[in-house]
Parts: sequence; C-alpha cells; structure tokens
Amino acid sequence: MSEDFLSKRGAALEESFFRRRDAELLEEMKKSMATDSQRDALIKSSGISDDALLDRFIELKLSADTVAALSLVPLIQVAWADNKLESQEREAVLTAAAESGVAKDKPAYKLLLGWLEKEPEADILDAWKEYVKALGGVLAAEDRASFRDGIIARVTKIAESTGGILGLGNKVSTQEQAVIEDLTKAFDA
Repeated sequence: MSEDFLSKRGAALEESFFRRRDAELLEEMKKSMATDSQRDALIKSSGISDDALLDRFIELKLSADTVAALSLVPLIQVAWADNKLESQEREAVLTAAAESGVAKDKPAYKLLLGWLEKEPEADILDAWKEYVKALGGVLAAEDRASFRDGIIARVTKIAESTGGILGLGNKVSTQEQAVIEDLTKAFDA
C-alpha cells in the first residue's frame, strides 16, 4: 500500500469522525435548545423558576399547556369561594391565566371562560387534587413545596382582588381562606 492511499484513507476517516461528531454536537445543541424552550414555557405557565423542579416537569413530559390548565382550577375555586364571582375576581383570574401562558386561542382559555360564567362542578376540584396527589408522588418534597407555593401565591392574589372596606382590612374572606387551606392540603396528601 502506498503512503498516499493511507494518507487519503486516514483523512477520510478523520473527516467521517468529525462529521459524525459535529452531527452529535448539533443534536445535543438542538436538545438543549428544546429543553431551554420547554423550561421558558413552563416558567411562563407556572410562575415557577426553580430549575430542579422545571427539569423534573420536563422529565415527566408535563407540557406548559398542561401546567397552565392545572393552574386554572385553583384560581376558579378561590374566585367562586363565596358562590359569586365579582368583576375584580374575573379580571384577576383572566390576568393570572394570561400570565400563565393561556392564550385566547387555546382550549384552556375557552374552558376558563365557561368557568367564569358558571361555577364548575365539584368533580373538577377532585380531579385536580388527584392530579396533584399523583404528581406529589414523583416530586421531591422541596419541588412539591415550590409548586404549591407558586399556586398558592396566585390564588391568594385572586382572593385579595376584592374584599376589605375601601381597600383596607383583610381582603381574603373566610370562604376564600378555607379554599386556600384546602388547596394547600392537597399538596400534602
């Protein structure tokens, strides 16, 4: 064999190796970008910024739409806690939904509008509690706490959107506080 042949063969192998390595690196970069995109969408939909929890959601294949839809149930429960929905509560729920990434063209938004018109059945809350319970079985305690805290902060904001006298005093009604406590307990079950 000639040195020229070996040299050309070596160059071809080297080129093949680097082409394959480049393809692997490109694929790795695409996966990283997809994960970053998923993380950004989850941050927007959940309000959670804990990287470990976001990574766990991605691992569990929870989409931003799923997390956003889940976040609507507690908002609605607090808004309807006193069996009536005031305009400030309605606006606060719609604002929170928009902040969660629930776009007007999404089915979750249409579902939300229906719930704002007519209080949802109790089985919606039961289904949400079951989901949270199942999710709690796969999340570490600190991740569960982070997820809970984000949701409870949002529902408290809804509860505080009305109440008090001339904007003073306790803005969270007894009924709303009971719902908030019930939602909080769902994470500990």
